Amino acid sequence: MRKFVLPFLCSLLFILFLVQCSEKIEPGTTTADGGPAVAVRVMDVRSGVQPIVYGAVGTVKARLAATVSSKLMGTIQAFNVKEGDAVKQG
Repeated sequence: MRKFVLPFLCSLLFILFLVQCSEKIEPGTTTADGGPAVAVRVMDVRSGVQPIVYGAVGTVKARLAATVSSKLMGTIQAFNVKEGDAVKQG
C-alpha cells in the first residue's frame, strides 16, 4: 500500500497543475481597475548623437582575488607587475 502513495500523490499534483494552467487570458478581455487618471508629459521623438563614454560615480569590486606567496622563505626583491596588468600562466 505504501509504494502506491507517492506515485498517486505525484499524479494528483501533476493533474492539478495541468488544470490550473489550462485557463488562457485573451488580450483586451480584462477590465480596467478604474483608478484615477494620471497626468503625464508627452515629448516628440528626436534623433541625436549619444556619447560613447558615460561617467558615473560608484564602487568597483573584483570578482576574483589572489594571494601571492612562496613555498620558501625569502625576500621579494622586485614585483614586476602592477595592479590591473594582464598576466598569463607560466
